[in-house]
Amino acid sequence: MGYTTEATLRMMEYVREKHGAERFVAEHAEANPASGKVIEKCGLHFVGYGEYSGYDGKKTFRSKIYELNGGENK
Repeated sequence: MGYTTEATLRMMEYVREKHGAERFVAEHAEANPASGKVIEKCGLHFVGYGEYSGYDGKKTFRSKIYELNGGENK
């Protein structure tokens, strides 16, 4: 595992313990498969496609959406 995966897992653990979170959702640009690998290593599962706009609103990107619900755990 890399630093990003480890940091994300610790963040998820913190949010579970301190705030009772049971559901996590993540999204990344389809053109960035490395982000998808990190998300999957954190236990989230692909659920579908979406899209989002860049910060300036001038360009739209196709995205992949993942989620992790309740008692699911990696």
